[in-house]
Amino acid sequence: MYRFLGSEMPVKKIVVGGDPRVSSRFIRPLVKSTLLASGSDVADIGIAPTPTVEIAVKKLQAAGGIAITASHNPMEWNGIKFIGADGMFLPEREVFALYQEAEQRKRTYASWEKLGKEEFYDEAVNDHLKLIYDLPYLKIDQIRQKKIQSGIGYREWGGRSHHSASAE
Repeated sequence: MYRFLGSEMPVKKIVVGGDPRVSSRFIRPLVKSTLLASGSDVADIGIAPTPTVEIAVKKLQAAGGIAITASHNPMEWNGIKFIGADGMFLPEREVFALYQEAEQRKRTYASWEKLGKEEFYDEAVNDHLKLIYDLPYLKIDQIRQKKIQSGIGYREWGGRSHHSASAE
């Protein structure tokens, strides 16, 4: 896990978020528990599309992020996407190295006094929306006049529940 984080030592913060698929109910706690047990802090942003996880990594100055999602695949599927400190997906070679390390089944966990801490950051979707609303070419006043509702990440979540926000 540390190779993904670019260090042999535990890092301070990893952002975790993802879609509301049924399997996320057990995948998210497993991911967070593994990170916390390794000594890394976790910033849980809750249900959020992958681009919001990427933005939160940069906003929270985290060492990386994990998006729990299967993108546009059927609801019974799920997976994880690894995000680097730059808010971008890890290159294929780094993901491959991470999988190789996981297959070696070597585990290093922190002692009880060095376990990571968990925080909940519930402003990630609003941060993402603010970045969109602040785009210089977006005619936000015209959108507000029309009272248009927008949703982010609906394909990401297989057409199920999603955040929506008006441009007010």
